[in-house]
Amino acid sequence: MVDRAEAVSAIRAVCQRTRRGARTVAITTALEGAGGFGKTVLASVACASPRVRRHFRGRVFIVTIGRDVRGRAAVAAKVAEVTRFITGDTTAFDDPELAGAHLGRLLNQRPRTLLVLDDVWETEQLAPFLQGGRRCVRLVTTRKPALLPPATDRVRVDEMTSPQARAVLTWRLPPLPPQTVADLLEATGRWALLLRLTNRLMAGQIATGAEPAAVAREVLRMLRVSGPAAVDAPPSGEPLDLNSPARRALAVQATVEAATTLLPPGGAQRLAELSVFAEDESVPVTLVAGLWRATSGLTEQQCRALCAELSGLSLISLEPDAGGRIFLHDVLRDYLAEKLGEAHVVRLHEKIVDVAAEQAPHPWRLSDGYLLDHMVAHLAAAGRPTDAESLASDLRWVEARLRQRGPTAPVSDLARAGTAMAEERARYLSGIAHLLSPIDDDARLLVHVLHARLEALPAWQPQVRLRREQDQDLRPYLSHCGPPPDLPDPALLRTLTGAVAPVTAVAVAPDGRWLAVGGTDGKVHRWDPLRGSRTATYDCHDGPVRALAVSPHGDWFATVADDGRACLWDAADGRPQSKWQAHAQPVTALALSADGTGLVTGSQDGTVKMWEVGKTSPVAVLREHEKPVEAVAMAPDGTLVVCGSEVPCQVVRRGARVDHCTLGATSLAFAPDGTWLAYGTAGGSVRIEDLVPGRRHRSLARSATAHAARYPGTASPGPVRALAVSPDGKYLAVAGEDGKEVIVEVFEPRLKNTIMYEPPDSAVYTLFGHTGEVQALAYTPDGRYLISGAADATVRLWEPTRGIRIDQRPDRREDPAVLSVAFSPDGTSIATAGPRGMTTARSDTGRGRFPRGGPTRAVAYSPDGRWIATMNNRGYITLLNARHSNDYEDYGDTLDFDGVDTRRLEAHSTLAFSPDGTLLAVGCDTIVRLWDPRNTRTRQTPVELPGHQGPVRTVAFSPDGSQLAAAGDFGEVWLWDLATRSCTARLSADSTAVHALGYGDNSTGTLATGGDDGTIRLWDTTGTAELSGHTAPVTGLCFAPGGHLLASTSVDGTARVWDVPNGRTVAIVRNEGAMTSCAWAPDGTRLAVGGQRGLYLYDFHR
Repeated sequence: MVDRAEAVSAIRAVCQRTRRGARTVAITTALEGAGGFGKTVLASVACASPRVRRHFRGRVFIVTIGRDVRGRAAVAAKVAEVTRFITGDTTAFDDPELAGAHLGRLLNQRPRTLLVLDDVWETEQLAPFLQGGRRCVRLVTTRKPALLPPATDRVRVDEMTSPQARAVLTWRLPPLPPQTVADLLEATGRWALLLRLTNRLMAGQIATGAEPAAVAREVLRMLRVSGPAAVDAPPSGEPLDLNSPARRALAVQATVEAATTLLPPGGAQRLAELSVFAEDESVPVTLVAGLWRATSGLTEQQCRALCAELSGLSLISLEPDAGGRIFLHDVLRDYLAEKLGEAHVVRLHEKIVDVAAEQAPHPWRLSDGYLLDHMVAHLAAAGRPTDAESLASDLRWVEARLRQRGPTAPVSDLARAGTAMAEERARYLSGIAHLLSPIDDDARLLVHVLHARLEALPAWQPQVRLRREQDQDLRPYLSHCGPPPDLPDPALLRTLTGAVAPVTAVAVAPDGRWLAVGGTDGKVHRWDPLRGSRTATYDCHDGPVRALAVSPHGDWFATVADDGRACLWDAADGRPQSKWQAHAQPVTALALSADGTGLVTGSQDGTVKMWEVGKTSPVAVLREHEKPVEAVAMAPDGTLVVCGSEVPCQVVRRGARVDHCTLGATSLAFAPDGTWLAYGTAGGSVRIEDLVPGRRHRSLARSATAHAARYPGTASPGPVRALAVSPDGKYLAVAGEDGKEVIVEVFEPRLKNTIMYEPPDSAVYTLFGHTGEVQALAYTPDGRYLISGAADATVRLWEPTRGIRIDQRPDRREDPAVLSVAFSPDGTSIATAGPRGMTTARSDTGRGRFPRGGPTRAVAYSPDGRWIATMNNRGYITLLNARHSNDYEDYGDTLDFDGVDTRRLEAHSTLAFSPDGTLLAVGCDTIVRLWDPRNTRTRQTPVELPGHQGPVRTVAFSPDGSQLAAAGDFGEVWLWDLATRSCTARLSADSTAVHALGYGDNSTGTLATGGDDGTIRLWDTTGTAELSGHTAPVTGLCFAPGGHLLASTSVDGTARVWDVPNGRTVAIVRNEGAMTSCAWAPDGTRLAVGGQRGLYLYDFHR
């Protein structure tokens, strides 16, 4: 073993005491993308150090991650394996974050521990292992330093020192001439991989009886003739530039060519054929044997023998696990691939495809990870794009890849197929990828979600129907009765989820390869937007991040937040470069100069400060605002604009105010050339101010009149929260909220004869998808994509020009949000309540829903189907004649409250009819009131059931009408005897709030409760039980006729059907945004679900 200074650094780092307890130490390669520097060996040396063994009392655990551990399921399984290895705990999770949190809690209970995570490739592999473990030190080896968390102690592994390299080069060799050894060290660049190859080559030749000095001189000659020294030899004494892939290939050329002379006939060609396999992957020996059998007739025994010889010469790595797997170093692969002609490569890919077909005639039943990951790529490389598309588009293949690696895998396969149809399917799958995360520990439920999302598309619908017909194991399931209201916008490319807090700021790197996302939790997440992967998370502030800006070169980014601080962060590792208290009050705005040397901050204290990057004292302070500053923007020439919703915009040049306008603004954006400025207001309007003399300013068509023309029946446009101008200045993106519908509008501000003018409808695209207020916008540098961040804790990547033009969009009066849903007793109609009013629709399609009557919170049908009861936002109840409910003029009578404080009804209200229709129960404030719905002409005083310890959110009558259950924020369920008007029982729900109740009509009279902990609790005469699965508060419960099936909805976006006797989920769907309510049709064959995006109607197939 060779002593290396890096090993000493690693030992010192892992043993260093820290007040924070847990720490991460990383051994990384100095050359990104290249291996062979000995990171794993150094980690092993550190672990074997007596100092380390003493420091951790022998509690040192080494875990190899590797490229094969990919996808959420595989990562979760790896975390569970490590948990068992270290603690003996056998608890399993299908979610890697939950598995990591569990491991972290267990590590918190253990004494000082060293956990070595070797060969980490992806952020998703590392993140679960970084949770908890106050006394746990993680030692990570990786080629990709960007995936490491901030404040990691890094040990970079570069070329070896001369003594170290000499020890590797001459290991177990007889003495060699000193000058020859020195020349060999120079020729190999002291690179561990090349040193090892050279050592094995010389050892093999010396073993045949060759004279050692002569062997060394011959190897040196070959390196100088065929290796890197033959081309652009560096000055004597300087190491080789191994950052260059071409130089690395040259470095191994002579050694590999010499080593192959020691192989049996045909061995060199067989080695070259291995380069056809994917880079950085372990390949099963059985697949290699199949390839070599096809190319040279080798038997499996001969194949394994050749693999052993190649491993002995360090040309490949050979592992005996899982029937044997080989790994070809990427440098060797690149070199060998150049030796194969293009036609030969195509034939080799064809043979791999044929071998795979022999091993598994049905590709979706493949068990080996390599073939699943690369089968489509091999088909495409074999010149068979039609077959590649057919496989990637096969629903059975999509299901297999989804289970194996998660949603990015089938998207990647479709992209690799390379056809137009495959690209369109890839776009759609990418748009719904955030809905395809694992569910419980049941792959069947994940397939349910996939099918429900695909069945509305003509391209997938036939396959979905065929799969459901052929596979009885998929039953029972839910199928859409028509197109769901949340089909992805055609412009949506990807939704990034994972942040737990609302998004408040986004910024894109100058090269577009990563973006920074800030949230209300003070964290900044770094994302790869095209791959859809989160690469890092930084704890930046103690309050919400309000603005982000990336430097012109992308090497650092700036943040400001409610804690009053401004910070500069290293973009590579997230370490703070500078932190300072910029303002005494929250910092709300940030702008960066074009050259990156200065920045400007604005605050709620009304001040604007100018800073020189790297200094913590302001260059200038503007104090002309008495109200909060909400936005600042800086033009390329340094012109600064400052604004707030309650103050006039100020234009500042060279530190002095030169102009202002009377209109206050909430957001600003300059044109890329600085010739015009767009600003949005709290009233929803957007104006463009020309900064070139002789031009005039104009308002874009976002006024109340224009808005009403585009979105009939909706409210006036809400405040403009964010603006972004495309790099070419052609498009202006505007974020706002319109009548409770979150949208991003894309305008075309145009110039004609130097005068800004406005076409009849200047908003050319409207992007729908977010379910929370959009608070941040940014274009990628190439202008192709628009990034939006919203209060729904998602970031969405759009390609606006692929969207539907606004004049071609359907009528937006349909599909408003649904808060409550009810079936008519005969099952022919559905009534809904929502922010735009009460609606009714046909139950076979759910179409024809046009809101009327203003914002409504709750709706219910009377048992005889004659009346529809609604409750509006002010708490007033209205009874509508069900036969004329679509005609607002024929709406029925209103029940008046007698002395009820309606101000307390706005936040919490619910209603329900008794089974015989003689009572209407209304839950509001801390009292349940009982009304007689038959008496609509006489003012009446309701019967009150008081005493609840908090607002009542939900009420339900027992099937026989003798009992009423009431629950709410007080965490208990009160059972009232309606004959005596007394509370007979108080059931503890073990949660802080209960949002949903439901009675079953089974023999035991089961009562179901749904709490904010996501748990459903069942109460009946035989005892209690729990149904677990929802990951957010339960919002709706409804038993199907017979009481054996229970439907539930949740804020987690899912609707589930439970088999109550067996306590398991039998059918599930997952949609955009929170699900709010559910109702079964009277015959139990159809389920209506309300959600943020509208009404979902499903057929239930038993």
